[in-house]
Amino acid sequence: RTSRVAHAMFWRVSGLAKTSPVELILDKDSFTLEELLDEEDVVQECKALNGRLVAFLRTRPNVEAMVRYLVQPQNDSDDMKVRYKYAFIACEIFSCEIDSIYSTLLEDEGLMQMLFAYLDNEVLPSALISGYFSRVVGCLLLRRTQDCMEYLKKNQSVLEKLVKHIASTSIADVLMRLVGADEQIMIYHPDAVYWLADTSLLEDIISCLAPGKSAQVYANATDVLCAIARTAPSPLSQQLNEAHNVLKLLDYAIQGEEKATGDCLTVLATMLGPKRMVVIGMGGMVGTMDMMDEDNISEVPQATVRAVCSRFSDLVALLAVKDKSKVAPTTYGILQPPLGIVRLRAVQFFSALLYSGEVDALEAAMKHKLVDKCLALMFQYPFNNTLHHEVEAILCFALDGGESYALQILDRKGCDLIGTLVTASETISPAPRSGDYNGRCKLPLRAGYMGHITRIANKLLSVTEQYDSVLVLLSKDDRWQSWMEGTLRPRNDVENVGSWQCGRPGAMDTGFDSGSFSSDLGLMTGMGSGLPDRYEQAMDEEEEEEEEEGNPLLQDEEEGDKDPSSADAADPLDPSTTDEDAAAILASLDLHSTAAALAARVSASAAVDGSPAPLAASQASVSPRRNVGTTSATEDQAPDVYNAHDYWKVELGGYEVPDDL
Repeated sequence: RTSRVAHAMFWRVSGLAKTSPVELILDKDSFTLEELLDEEDVVQECKALNGRLVAFLRTRPNVEAMVRYLVQPQNDSDDMKVRYKYAFIACEIFSCEIDSIYSTLLEDEGLMQMLFAYLDNEVLPSALISGYFSRVVGCLLLRRTQDCMEYLKKNQSVLEKLVKHIASTSIADVLMRLVGADEQIMIYHPDAVYWLADTSLLEDIISCLAPGKSAQVYANATDVLCAIARTAPSPLSQQLNEAHNVLKLLDYAIQGEEKATGDCLTVLATMLGPKRMVVIGMGGMVGTMDMMDEDNISEVPQATVRAVCSRFSDLVALLAVKDKSKVAPTTYGILQPPLGIVRLRAVQFFSALLYSGEVDALEAAMKHKLVDKCLALMFQYPFNNTLHHEVEAILCFALDGGESYALQILDRKGCDLIGTLVTASETISPAPRSGDYNGRCKLPLRAGYMGHITRIANKLLSVTEQYDSVLVLLSKDDRWQSWMEGTLRPRNDVENVGSWQCGRPGAMDTGFDSGSFSSDLGLMTGMGSGLPDRYEQAMDEEEEEEEEEGNPLLQDEEEGDKDPSSADAADPLDPSTTDEDAAAILASLDLHSTAAALAARVSASAAVDGSPAPLAASQASVSPRRNVGTTSATEDQAPDVYNAHDYWKVELGGYEVPDDL
């Protein structure tokens, strides 16, 4: 206790505490901003809201100096502090989100113009300074949204400058926050970005996908447009779905450069996909979620679907190979030609289009034989699982579209899905790479699409439950019947985890109290629905076995079931037991655990005959090696001669075991 008091008094003595270097500078009669920026503790003191330090930094001359260090790098200076350190420290101070410093900056028009004057450069000086600028402007948009938006409304030329430098990832991050992609702005200030729909910002960003731009411009413009498309219905997202903007994106995808085609298709697929929405949870907690539920999926604008259907033939043409001379060596062989990002993005776009469930889209897909072409791609590239997933989704959406679409897919003169499934090769022998002599001797590989083939076939079986005509068609097709009996059914039996011998069948999992939680756990971990319960049951059984092994009472019960004539069943307290037999028993038992069991028996006997109640069994103690008879015993060596009754004497708080026990 004395040491704790002395320790507390040590820290209370003011003379022993270390004074911050920032405080020493603030105690001076005169000092400069640069002296504070040189100290390493200045950022930590700002986060701690040091009153004197904040009062000094929030003055206009000091805020102006920090902005100058931030956006006007002194590249001609030989001092490394001026070139790098001061800009970094100024950025960190602004990022501390001190309201009084923000007020000084936002309330002064000249300081804001100085900050955004960084965008006046024809070419941004460096990615480092762009990162500092992006971080500071992002904090302003996040913490002082209304004030920052008011400035941008009055100075809309800043928006054009931001789009001009969209090749910089840091500037693209500012644009994404500005259009409402940030969750906090989207939740608490959704109306703050409405005015952007009245500007030319969206048209300028779409124009960045025009031919003649760099790949970085295409990538960043795609990210910003996808952020707009994912947000809940807003003026900007509605403007993006207008017919003239959709047609412009389609033109860039079809007639533009190849490197921009994939990016344009990504934007179009995002426009057709689910949107984010603001939700209010328990306790008033606010957040965002993807509108993946069928009840929450927002309807795709008809203008978007009509515009896409008007160019459907041109979009399907993107699935064709333009250059067959390209070769891509892979670990398993040669791809000639490779799939390419354009064709993969096109398949993903068609998957998103059919996911919308629009009748016009399904009609156009059937008219231009989209399913046939996608299935051909799946078999042409047997190890591209991303492609296989999208093709399976397209096929499932088409089968769910209606009875007529399902019959068209099964028609022998059309897609002939049954023939495709039946004749699908289970093994692939890819062409070896040049110089790979061992590759010619490798065994054929199992095709990577076989799992998707099984899923498609099972989907077809589920469709028969909806449409009788499909059931009749399949029942009359001998190819399907033989393949289902010989291939599909055995494969389903093998892949049915509920029938595996590694645990109990899945049917036994129903009715378990934590079944819903276990099912969710199985989905999260990638296991089957029954496997978590099986592991839980196995763990419970192991715990029970461990408890039985460590419980002397249960051991006594098990030993009592043995043959009384055996030496293990003998009672060392029985007068008929010889000292030699008792010594053998005592040498093989844990005396502490046995004493606890014996104490419980003594307590029960005392309660029956009215003897004084002993202590709890857990308080009993036994001397494992006691001087008995004429021979002494040590901890490591048992005595040669035992007196069984004295050796088993139990000390129960002064109460000894009666002689008759």
